[in-house]
Amino acid sequence: MAGDTAEYLAGYLARIGKPDEAKRFVATAEAIYRRFVDKNPEAAVLLAAFLARHDRVAESLDLLEKNWESADLALVRVATTVIMGRVYQDRAAADRVERIVVAALQKHDRPLSLLLLLGDFYGLQERIPESEQAYREVLKRDPKNIIALNNLAAILALRKASVDEAEKLIKTAINIAGPVANLLDTYAMVLMAQGKPQQAAAILQEALDDQPSGILYFHAAQALAQLGKNKEAAEAFQAGVKLGLKKESLHPLERSHFDELARKLGPLVAAS
Repeated sequence: MAGDTAEYLAGYLARIGKPDEAKRFVATAEAIYRRFVDKNPEAAVLLAAFLARHDRVAESLDLLEKNWESADLALVRVATTVIMGRVYQDRAAADRVERIVVAALQKHDRPLSLLLLLGDFYGLQERIPESEQAYREVLKRDPKNIIALNNLAAILALRKASVDEAEKLIKTAINIAGPVANLLDTYAMVLMAQGKPQQAAAILQEALDDQPSGILYFHAAQALAQLGKNKEAAEAFQAGVKLGLKKESLHPLERSHFDELARKLGPLVAAS
């Protein structure tokens, strides 16, 4: 879609320091979306997603509320995913989009894709029992759902609750999907919750060799710090920061761990 291309170019121009040109491409993209929606009103929620991506959340929510019932479920999922990622800390806006997702669940016989979205959203809001419940509903209907297996295992590990169940869940996911980086990351989190940092560090190194990321380096720093290897932990922490690691990129349940680790390793990070 031409609007997608214009929007992508706007993002690129913004990243290379050309904000005025970026704004012109955003305006072009919006005009294309609006012309498309004029001819295809059932796709109005795509415009809602566009507006949310550009921090026009109030307009986006108004448009979504008016049009979600007549929209294709896949488009509703796209729009609500974008909006939820931006409003989870805004109680009033979060309540509005949650009502839409709950209503869509009822209308469409509780599709797993929306249940997973709701589980993620509740997690961002630190509504952990509700997040767990959503993932468990998915697994009751689809015991091999990789996303639910992984996300529920991560929550249980972070809470240090039912860690044996968490291990079973993540091992099931790995048996189905293979030792991909994000699943190995969760397995390492489970191992750290079980007091096995040596095994966790080894698994994280395997994941980092495959697909390095800021979050993987953060968990590696945690495991190394638990082993008393603070110098190596500081190096891993710094490597994560270089790859874009921020406290906000972590699950809300582990953001306090970021602060604790930063305080502990701060002098070593500064010296390296």
